Order: sequence, then structure tokens, then C-alpha cells
Amino acid sequence: MDCRLVRYGERENLSELHPELFEKRPDLCDPAFPANPVPYDDDFPYLFYFVEDGEILGARRAMPDVVRRGDEVRDFAWCFDTIVNPAHHGRGIGTKLVAVQVEEFGRREQLSGAAFSAPAMMRIYEKLDYEVLGFTPKYALIRNVGPFLHRKVSLPFVTGASAFLANVALALRTGLKGGRAASQANCREVDAEEFRALASDIERDQTRWHWDKEADWATSRLQSVDTMHAVRNAENRLLGVFVLREREPDAEDGPVPVRRLTMMHYVVADRSEAREALVAALADLLYERRADVADIVVSDPALIDALERAGFIKRGPGMTFVFKQVEGAELSHASSLSHWHLTHFCSDGYSFA
Repeated sequence: MDCRLVRYGERENLSELHPELFEKRPDLCDPAFPANPVPYDDDFPYLFYFVEDGEILGARRAMPDVVRRGDEVRDFAWCFDTIVNPAHHGRGIGTKLVAVQVEEFGRREQLSGAAFSAPAMMRIYEKLDYEVLGFTPKYALIRNVGPFLHRKVSLPFVTGASAFLANVALALRTGLKGGRAASQANCREVDAEEFRALASDIERDQTRWHWDKEADWATSRLQSVDTMHAVRNAENRLLGVFVLREREPDAEDGPVPVRRLTMMHYVVADRSEAREALVAALADLLYERRADVADIVVSDPALIDALERAGFIKRGPGMTFVFKQVEGAELSHASSLSHWHLTHFCSDGYSFA
């Protein structure tokens, strides 16, 4: 069994070697990586795969990143998307793929990590003595924005009744304390400049920052389709800010066009009141905009709890980030939102560029 390393620009031939393995994951064979516009050099991204008698038994890909500590800049590799030919399950293909990647990244003196959700992959990493340092869901996908009755409602009195029922349902789901906090909070739209100023007003040691402060996500990466919102309580205390982005439907949405809204780039004061209020504000906006599909990007455990209490999400497997020390580099702690939308806090001084 031969393990091969395929680099950027070479993957278009893989589907010819074993179409059955890759037909459900055409992105593995797409050298352009349209979902990530970063211009990689010839060494990235990696794709490792095992070949036996001309047949691909399994494959695993990795993406590059950069980690920085002061003036020191180190290469970092995300490992994810392990697929194994079902006909060869039980042969330890996944374990061997992970082990080969670890050896390759160690030889290159790269920090390495992984993002995955499958329990089988967790067992593989534990078997290889990886240290699990962070766990977070990647996306909470809401297809039927319940309990908010918004689908094809046009009559004013029906709309008003739906809104009333939505508020009652939210209060019941969030509990008495959360319901009172939500009802007393107010949300208003702000411009990019005010958004950045308000975010800075929240004390950093009580804040979950979900953008790269050095790159200034709050201003430089906002798009024309984004709307910024500030949430305050009855005493006009700032509880949090967030961005709501409207985007085109995905292919997986099917033939019926739907409106997709994504909540992203949020900053929340470290209090349960803030999270409940932000969830209530989001619910109102989804209702007002008749959103058929919404993606909520979450990694803050308390915000996940608030979303779950409000009936938005069900807890389940998510993205797990696993890091292992390699020779010449150390990474003692990190947390992340997703592999392309990063904010990391590292206790030994590393941060992601």
C-alpha cells in the first residue's frame, strides 16, 4: 500500500483513478477550491491518499495557515476531510492517513491541527495521543425558523398574531428570566463605524471576539449586503453587536429559491442577559425578513445554550480542533470558529495571522 502526497494543481486526475470514491466529494478533486479564495503556492493545499494496485483506498486533505508569536511566523496546517473506500473499512486506512500527515508536517516543522466531527476520527486522534484542546460547533443551520411563524404570511392580522405567538414561544423557551431580559432589550441597526466603536466599548476580558482584530474584521471585511446591529437592555447598557449577512441560496437548498441569512462577527458581553437578548433580537430580524434559511455561526458555549433554549438548534457533533506538538514548535492552547473564519487565543503567545 503506497501513500502519495498530491499538491495544488494535481488533483484533477484523482477522480479518474477511483471515481466511486470521489463522486460524492467533487471538491476534493477541484484544484481551484472556490470556497476559499486564498492564493496558495505549489505546496498547498495537501491531499494525502493511499493507493493499492491502482485503487485509491482513502484520502485526507489539509489546508495551510500561519501562526505568529511576536516577530516569529510559523507554518500551520489544518487537517480535515478524511474519506475511506467503504470496501476497505477495518484496515486502519484513516489511522494511517493521519499518522502519515503528522510525520510529514513534523518533517516540515509545521504546527498541525485537525477539524472533524466524526466519532471515528476522534478515536483515531486519541489512539495517536493527540491532545484535544477545543471543541465548537461550526454552523447551526436553521431551515424552518421555528417557532417563528413566517412562511408565506401576508394578512396583517395574521402577521401580528404570528409575531405575538413567536414572542410568547421565545419567552417560554428562554424561561422567565431570559424572557424578561429579551422583552426589555432593544436592537437597532448601526453603520460600520459605530459598529466598530461599540464593539470596542465592551471590555475585552468579558468579550468573545469573532474576528481577527489585527486584520480588523469589523470594518475591512464587511460587505455591502451586511447589516450591523447593536443590542442594549432597558438601562441602555450595551449587551452586544452582531452582523447579519444576506447571501445567495446554496445549491443544496434545492430548486425552490430561499433567502439565506448568516449571523457572523458578533461580540457579546459575558453575561447570560446579553446572550438571551441577542438571540431575541436575531429572532425578530429573521421574522421581519421572512428568512427561509439561516446560518448562525456560533462557538461561544453560553450563546449555544441560549440558542438551544430558544429552540433554534439541537446540540450534536460539531467541529473539533485537535493540536499536537511537533519538533521545533509549541502550541499550548487555541480555539477557533472555523478553518477560514479564525480568531485564536493561544496561552503561550501564539496567534493566527
